[in-house]
Amino acid sequence: MKTKSLSSIDAQTILMFADCNMCVSKTADNLFYHRNTIIARLQRIHAKTGLNPLSFYDLVELVAAAKEVEQDDE
Repeated sequence: MKTKSLSSIDAQTILMFADCNMCVSKTADNLFYHRNTIIARLQRIHAKTGLNPLSFYDLVELVAAAKEVEQDDE
C-alpha cells in the first residue's frame, strides 16, 4: 500500500468522490471535469496505491490518506 504517493489532486478527487457517495458523475460535476477524467484519475489512484476507490473499504483508507495530504498542504 503506497498511500503516501497521493498527490493533492488525487486527494481532492478522493475526498469529493467520497462526499458524492461514490458517484462518478456527481464528482465530475462538482469538480468541473468530464466524468471520464474522474474515471481515469480513480484508475490511476488504484494503480499507484493498490487500493480500489470503487471498493468502500479501500475508499475509507484512501480518504484517511487524502486527509493527511490535505493537512500537509496547509
